[in-house]
Amino acid sequence: MSFRKKISNSLFYKYQGIRENDTKITFGELQEIKKIKFQFLAISALIGILFVLIFYVPIYVFPSFFNDHVFEVNFFGLELHVRWVRECSNLLLTYVELYFLSIVSIFMIHKLAAVLDFPAINST
Repeated sequence: MSFRKKISNSLFYKYQGIRENDTKITFGELQEIKKIKFQFLAISALIGILFVLIFYVPIYVFPSFFNDHVFEVNFFGLELHVRWVRECSNLLLTYVELYFLSIVSIFMIHKLAAVLDFPAINST
């Protein structure tokens, strides 16, 4: 058995829940799930707003820096003007935002698993 498999098996058995299969969700668990959903949506919205501001505020504060660096491309007779500084900052901020949203998503999935006592003893 590989090292990763041993670690995953030991963690699986260490954190196994006591919930049986086909158990209905209780009212308290449903309320907790709704609370987690609201938290996730609120945090995601705040992250989205923050990164939109981080993208647009510097463009309007320093317009010459973002608009003067233009890369011109001729593509089959079509002339394209690419503002490469703006595009690079947009790609970087999008990547960082998706990274933060992934972390929040993993954290919320972990909270949901704890509420629903997943994995159960009899789950396959």
